[in-house]
Amino acid sequence: MRAEICVWPIVAVVLGGGIVRADDEELSRIPPDYVQLAVRLADAKTSLPAAIVAAERRINGQARSAETRLENGRLEAVITVVAPDVTAEVTVDLAKGDMGAPAAQSDAPLLAALAAAEQAGGGKAIRATPDADHADQIVVEVVAAQARKELTIHVPGGKVVASRELSLVRFPGAAVSGEPIETASGLMYYDLEAGQGPSPVNLNDKVKVHYTTWLMNGKELDSSYKQGPAVFLPLNQFIPGWMEGLRTMKAGGRRKLIVPAALAHGPKAHGAIPAGAMLLFDVHLLDVSEARPQTQPAPGASGLPTVQPTSRPAMPGAKKPSGG
Repeated sequence: MRAEICVWPIVAVVLGGGIVRADDEELSRIPPDYVQLAVRLADAKTSLPAAIVAAERRINGQARSAETRLENGRLEAVITVVAPDVTAEVTVDLAKGDMGAPAAQSDAPLLAALAAAEQAGGGKAIRATPDADHADQIVVEVVAAQARKELTIHVPGGKVVASRELSLVRFPGAAVSGEPIETASGLMYYDLEAGQGPSPVNLNDKVKVHYTTWLMNGKELDSSYKQGPAVFLPLNQFIPGWMEGLRTMKAGGRRKLIVPAALAHGPKAHGAIPAGAMLLFDVHLLDVSEARPQTQPAPGASGLPTVQPTSRPAMPGAKKPSGG
């Protein structure tokens, strides 16, 4: 069951099938610009704790997790609230209207953890989730203009039991700024360096590439630089996100590709790649070898054809082998 309850500036969505784990969701979307997020939070009319109180009152339940997001320029809090007969995901627009501050003394574990983390971390809380291994601990992420920290809070009591510094860098690999270009398919990219050579026109054109692959949490999965020679394969041997992303590059160019699961390996796990994971690639297109004239030309902007998987070994930028 999935039903929407809209009360400005709150939108609540009833979730079916239990609570979505925050770490799984983290791998399926791009992280925010943390510096920009800190600036926006400093000017927000509603704080995350106040949004949590409003969400709990709306659903008549207790908040289990909370997170602030920048979605298309909107500053929002997304709060999972658990009630006896429903679990709901509540979205609160933090820029619209002051909902008032929560009570100074609160028995709610999430609010207590937020207060302790913000005091110890010297910034604004942007995420709070239960510790998967300790039922009496909540992990809170705090961001400021010059720092980002993760603090583990024991509740009740509000004692900081662990703390670590996190990077303010949004994406690993080559540095970028601003928002990525997004295509109609959902592929996102940053051009790092323009190439001067040819582009792969046909799906059977061979491309020579170096690449590094990461998950959206910054974990490196694979790198051709560390394995030896560059990869040299026909364009149609790669995942759809690469086929689309490489076709608009010129040889010699470099690009950061942000590939949603639908254009990568889909809803199933694939080796070290978790199910439904969005993938990040830094790609250097070294050379393009044009296919013979009798090969099938690439389609126009209407879409890419379905390509049958091959039996060669898999890699993050390649299509999944048949039967795998």
